[in-house]
Amino acid sequence: MKKKLSTNSRVIKDIFAQYRDTFVAFSELINNSIQAEATEIHINIEYGDSNNIFSPFISNIEVIDNGIGVSVSDIDNKLLEIGTNNKVGGKGIGRFAALQIGAKVTIESLAYDRDSGFKSKLSFVLNEHDFDGNSNVSDIDLDIDSEYLANNVANNTYYKVRIDNIYDSVAVNENKKKKLSLDFAFEKIFISLFEKYMLKIFNKEINIYVNDILVDPKLFIDGEPERIVRKYIDNKKDEFEMYFTYSKLKIGEKTDLKVFLTVDNAGIQTVSYGFKFDADWLSPDLGTWIVYVNAEFFQGNIFRDMDLSDIDTDKADLKKFIRNEVASFFKIKNEAFEKFTTRLQEDKYYPSEDIASVAQGVMFDKLAYLVENKYKLIEENNDLREIIFPLINRALVTDGTLPLVSEILKLDDETVEKFNCLLEKTGLEEVIHFSDRVSKRLHQLELLESLVSSKTSKYVKERTQLHKVVEKMLWIFGEEYVDTSTRLLSDKSLKNNLTALRNKLFKFTPSEEDDNFVHIEDNDIRSITDLFLFNEKILDASNREVLIVELKAPGVKISNKELLQAERYAYEIDTLAFFPKINYKIILVSSSISNMTSYKLKGISKPVGKPYFYSQNERKNIEIWVVEWQDIIEINKRKLSYLSTELQLEDVDVSAVLKEDFPEIDFSNVTDKLTKIGV
Repeated sequence: MKKKLSTNSRVIKDIFAQYRDTFVAFSELINNSIQAEATEIHINIEYGDSNNIFSPFISNIEVIDNGIGVSVSDIDNKLLEIGTNNKVGGKGIGRFAALQIGAKVTIESLAYDRDSGFKSKLSFVLNEHDFDGNSNVSDIDLDIDSEYLANNVANNTYYKVRIDNIYDSVAVNENKKKKLSLDFAFEKIFISLFEKYMLKIFNKEINIYVNDILVDPKLFIDGEPERIVRKYIDNKKDEFEMYFTYSKLKIGEKTDLKVFLTVDNAGIQTVSYGFKFDADWLSPDLGTWIVYVNAEFFQGNIFRDMDLSDIDTDKADLKKFIRNEVASFFKIKNEAFEKFTTRLQEDKYYPSEDIASVAQGVMFDKLAYLVENKYKLIEENNDLREIIFPLINRALVTDGTLPLVSEILKLDDETVEKFNCLLEKTGLEEVIHFSDRVSKRLHQLELLESLVSSKTSKYVKERTQLHKVVEKMLWIFGEEYVDTSTRLLSDKSLKNNLTALRNKLFKFTPSEEDDNFVHIEDNDIRSITDLFLFNEKILDASNREVLIVELKAPGVKISNKELLQAERYAYEIDTLAFFPKINYKIILVSSSISNMTSYKLKGISKPVGKPYFYSQNERKNIEIWVVEWQDIIEINKRKLSYLSTELQLEDVDVSAVLKEDFPEIDFSNVTDKLTKIGV
């Protein structure tokens, strides 16, 4: 049957309310299930490819509850009437909140139909594109499948919402609020749901499952929650009872306090406002706590402008009262730490002169407290404090100190001895710099391999991306191009002459007859053009070398024709003699070389240290090199392979390499095609 949506004046404002983020929108579905008297809610999430960082990490989401459902006779007033204030057993506008997560929402329900006396089943689909530019939603037709079932059918009532076509990066760029919240990630969704519905879950009023795994309070809460009632008197002298529920969580390695103020939302205690409580003064082993605060006068939008409490006396007093009550609770639990800090600061080895700020002092006291709990340095008057305390303070100033010391402590005796012998031959700083350079080069090689592979190359804008990467990786052609004397060609006259000559000699269309044509089905890859770049290296006060790199398109392989063109290029440079006292190195690079050309190249004697050498002019100031991308990558990998084995590098996240080593290059169109690669 066909039905139309109906609405009142709230429609546009509320349907497309644009919740703060997608997880808040998703929570509307959970709220609706609870309001529909559900005792079990099953959330099924199909996770996608986590390596594809710019595509949704979720394929679809499904929420199924065992509530009273929506019957066929209730379709109009519970599902199709938008903006109603009636939420008792109904679904409010939560089904439309789902459209903030994905472009297709399928709703299905089985319920007892009071009008007919039978059970009824219905299903229909909401598509985001139906609402595009359609301010009059009452013009939208919905195809609703419905049927009546005999009462003896064993099926229990339910309500199911399935969200498909999760928004990709294109849609998110247009509307940031459609971005998938990290709360949906499998490692986080359990605690996110628990934080939002802790009281309902802990009191066993509702069981929530994610992919058939129960959101179990035993996984999160350490011991029983502590409940305290306090009296609050407002500025009108009205007196209210305020309820504080303190729960220590099993997760989190550092002290962290979150305070949530809850309001009654159609029978559900819903978090309306939250803030992180300053925990700097608390013991580092206190752990992570959640505090829920509720009072009878916490209703509606009371916390809407809570962040503006500086200009609202009532809200400022309320916030101050809550903070003071929470502080009083934790002050009792903090007594042991406070006693320790007093004793610590009186210790003769306390580095008071080296502590530059209050914040640094607080962090030092916390670290010293953890050390004392394990090693009893102060209690046993151990003189190791003279070494340990400065080391702790250094770790606060330099972020990498603690991980470094931690790694050294893991070394066995034999490795420590080797380390000492190495330091007798060279400095630790030199070892670190060399290892860092090796690891960076290996990572950059993996990045280059990804960019020139046929799988990725069609997404690479040759001139703005690959060009700039190669310019920063000239070391792949030899160590002589590593130092700072190598730079972009600055002589405009020479550059213009070389460019004009190159355009004259290298413009052609590859063909099978010339054996330089590569069969590629992908039109995007076939359309990529050749690329060339110029760099110069200062050899001495009166000499320099110009490096000319010709990067052939994926659809072109190097044949005898390309060799002839390079030779003519070298000949023209030599005979025209643009500028004296200049050496030239012309490098042809392609993804493949024809069999005949490869045979020819193998028969050429190559000078030491010049693995890609092809020919040289009589005056020996112009060289031609020819090489495949894969050979460049493999030869450089072999140079570094023994060190990569010793270094045991982690898998390469080439997207991270882009951000770290090439931050100035815009790779937004290709990063989602790059994945982690094992070194």
